[in-house]
Amino acid sequence: KDPDKLVKNLRKWADEGDEHAKECLSNCIKEKDPVNAFKLKRELAEGGNTDAQKYLVKELLPKDPAGALKFTVMLANGGDPQARKDSIEALMQGSMPGVDKNPAEAMTLLRTWGESGDIQAQIDYAESYLVVEHSAHSVRQKVPSTLKEAQLVAGWIQALVEKEPGNMGYLRLLCGLSTWFPSAFEKERLALSYQRGANKGDSNCMWLLGVLYAQNGDLKTALVFISSARAAGSKHAEAFLKCTSFVYTAQPNRVVSFESICDKVASEDKNDHIMVGNFYRYCRLMMNATEVTRWYRKAARNGSMEG
Repeated sequence: KDPDKLVKNLRKWADEGDEHAKECLSNCIKEKDPVNAFKLKRELAEGGNTDAQKYLVKELLPKDPAGALKFTVMLANGGDPQARKDSIEALMQGSMPGVDKNPAEAMTLLRTWGESGDIQAQIDYAESYLVVEHSAHSVRQKVPSTLKEAQLVAGWIQALVEKEPGNMGYLRLLCGLSTWFPSAFEKERLALSYQRGANKGDSNCMWLLGVLYAQNGDLKTALVFISSARAAGSKHAEAFLKCTSFVYTAQPNRVVSFESICDKVASEDKNDHIMVGNFYRYCRLMMNATEVTRWYRKAARNGSMEG
């Protein structure tokens, strides 16, 4: 009945720091004094008021996308799942018009949320390392900056696999990460996860379980799993077995005349440099990085994108 008196009281309470009064005052003066109404909303938003943050994202998006992203990230840090999705898409993919991509910032946010227990953030953070970027001249694999960081990601995904052993999506992510960053994982826990996947008929798990046996020097057991993987359709296993077919001698637990084996395979099929490189990666107790690089470089020079 007395709007002027209401506004006067609201101003007084707002000046005293009453957030509810600020919100009511902003709504009351929106038509007559839009500048100060907006200023109040911004104060509320920066103080952590989620309704004000959502309002500002909507208002700022057309004219100030950077400001809209700022408040989207605030909402995301407060735990809003849609804001988290929108923030990462904006920073990773440039989905917010007027905002430049910033993958490094996206990764920082995902790591922060992952460390606070957000499972989706942990998965997104881990998957970002398996994204291969293709361009006309290069293929670049994203890698963790430190072993400690790789171990953090490995721990998250290993825990998810153990918590939900039937989730094949988690298992596939584990397989991908452990292929690229094997030293980040605990071998015993990894072997158990591979074994569960192999028992469910997953060819990738069969292949990787075989690789673990090969790395431990037990080529005979390795070949049992790798043969099963090939039968289940694994191309990695097929290539590996082509190499090992030259290895079997009267002493099946030893790799004999390794260099001559690789030369023989490569001379028989010029496209098999990748396979030989993989054999160096997987079949030696101590991986020979120089030789791995040499064979992958040969493949790359032959036009192999994978190389």
